Amino acid sequence: KYHRFPLATMMRLVVLLFLVSSVAGASFHIEFNNNIGNDHSTCGGETRVPEIDTKTVVYQVDGNPFEGYIAMPKGAQTRTRQYPAVLLVHGWEGVNPDTNGRADELAKLGYVAMSVDMYGQGIRPEEIPERIAQSSAVRGNIPLLKLRMDAALQYVQQLPYVQSSAVAAAGYCFGGSVVLQWAFTGAPVAGVVSFHGGLSSLDSSTAELVTAKILIANGQSDDSIAFDDIIKVQTALVGAKKDYRLQQYAEARHCFTYVAAQGAEGNCAYNQEADMQSHASMRQFLKDIMP
Repeated sequence: KYHRFPLATMMRLVVLLFLVSSVAGASFHIEFNNNIGNDHSTCGGETRVPEIDTKTVVYQVDGNPFEGYIAMPKGAQTRTRQYPAVLLVHGWEGVNPDTNGRADELAKLGYVAMSVDMYGQGIRPEEIPERIAQSSAVRGNIPLLKLRMDAALQYVQQLPYVQSSAVAAAGYCFGGSVVLQWAFTGAPVAGVVSFHGGLSSLDSSTAELVTAKILIANGQSDDSIAFDDIIKVQTALVGAKKDYRLQQYAEARHCFTYVAAQGAEGNCAYNQEADMQSHASMRQFLKDIMP
């Protein structure tokens, strides 16, 4: 059964996790944004660069070509300085202009951002059955998921203008699930951010392997996120003494960052305020973990 997380239920969750964390000594942070309305399109202290460079890149995963997209501050390739990097993982439709646009925004903030290809060059499913098949093949095969994420990480780390010790990852929907699953394999990155990513595929028994800090941004009205899965994941992270943040956005449903879903009916719908606030939180999170 799925729940819309009434306030009383969420408060019981806070009390439960506080008691568990008091024993385990874990670090966790939960936010319930029931008063969405402030414009957080920019964060205080951020400096935006006026121009960026972008390019399509082809890299190898187990001998097969994968095609991603990189955005970076203008002239980064010719400078001697190195920049922190963010790997961005697409939704179930594959590498797309929306994810690449998010990479552009991060490049304007001084990051090297790479749209990771989780399917392979030329594989961009358009029909729902094919999208289900492609995404399920990755989410259901942890060694394959790890292989593809590790390859993207290694590719971006070897770029001379990237600070190899300062890399994070973020993903949307399918991609949100991917970065969380990757984190639970011990992914050697500073942190991961999941936007409306599923939690059911996470193996809570491997929480001890997590080294990355975690930010989870979900819609409080997302019917695809089971309340029991939230409890399971948080209990595992608290018990393993891992640093994570959970944010629930009031009235936000699934895919609340997808502008194309604006005005849509059903569980998949854009929410501008949740979109802006969750990305403001990500920007602060990135500054915290990669100062």
